[in-house]
Amino acid sequence: MRWDFNTPVFENQDRINYGFDTQTINPVSARINQQQFAGYQVRGGLGFVDVNGNPKYPYQWDRNNIQPRVGFAYLLGDKTVVRGGYGLYYVNVVGISASNGFGIQTPLITSLDGDRTSTFPLASPFAQGISQPPGSSQGLATFLGRSVGFSNLDFVSTNPRSRCATAAIRPKAAASPSATSCCRIRFSRCRDSRARPVSPARRSRATN
Repeated sequence: MRWDFNTPVFENQDRINYGFDTQTINPVSARINQQQFAGYQVRGGLGFVDVNGNPKYPYQWDRNNIQPRVGFAYLLGDKTVVRGGYGLYYVNVVGISASNGFGIQTPLITSLDGDRTSTFPLASPFAQGISQPPGSSQGLATFLGRSVGFSNLDFVSTNPRSRCATAAIRPKAAASPSATSCCRIRFSRCRDSRARPVSPARRSRATN
């Protein structure tokens, strides 16, 4: 019997997204002209771990990867051995999740005239400052209008697994090292279950 216990990932400063909230009204709804689009609302947005009651982990704990395995060997007569076995195997899917909002690039404008003249001196190429990531401060408005990535909160229930069985008929090991074995017959079969698991990471697009 084997049991694989996989814990979810976490980040020491909680810089990880937590799924995608499809029901809560997005703050961008306040910018909609209700005279032209009466009653129109935008729902959904990125969530964050350890914010608004969300847990610290971006997906569930995986506690059910119990894998029974059994084997046997039977002496069939004086010179033949029958061996076999069966086992259940899980693939340990590990996702790191996404960190939308916690990383941002500061563009470097090297020149305005085809690199004939540098915009800023080499000693201080980012004289106008370094862009700071917003983190979770923008809430559901994070990455609005852009592609986002997030973990499937239930992906542990779709871990791929295989059921494997094997059987073999072979001569009993010879007493003399110089003796040769022959006439081996072996059969193996594996059947994949949940062969197409839901990926730990999903991508979506929020629009304004």
